[in-house]
Amino acid sequence: MDKQELQMAKKLNAGFRVLDDISDMNSYIHVDWSDIKAAMGGNDLAWSGAGQAEGTDGIVEAAKRAMASFSNDSLKMMNAVCISFACSAHEKLQKVTRAVDEIRACVQPDAMIVWGMMFDGQIDSGGEVTVIGFGRCSDSV
Repeated sequence: MDKQELQMAKKLNAGFRVLDDISDMNSYIHVDWSDIKAAMGGNDLAWSGAGQAEGTDGIVEAAKRAMASFSNDSLKMMNAVCISFACSAHEKLQKVTRAVDEIRACVQPDAMIVWGMMFDGQIDSGGEVTVIGFGRCSDSV
């Protein structure tokens, strides 16, 4: 295996790990493989980003950080997004929906948004957000 093939294998492995994390069966609000498959449908591009933050608005800040990892061009092409929130069991659902709204504001207005939420006992406040965006080459700018 040459260097380029090894890099591609590492990228594929990382992508599968993100998809596996997003579809974690121990979620409070679960994203299953059919949700992911629906988001992927008809798309030939995918991007992933992650963010984490602590504090009372940490989950919203983590969402902003995850979205900051994408280029403006990729954001414009995203017509479907899968989001995974890992947060404290004390996190308010209103903050998570605010974080979803932050993400929604970054992508195409009619983009499909699928999200899930899991509680992580090691997180005291704030949380971690993983975002996978999907789009088509034909939608490129």
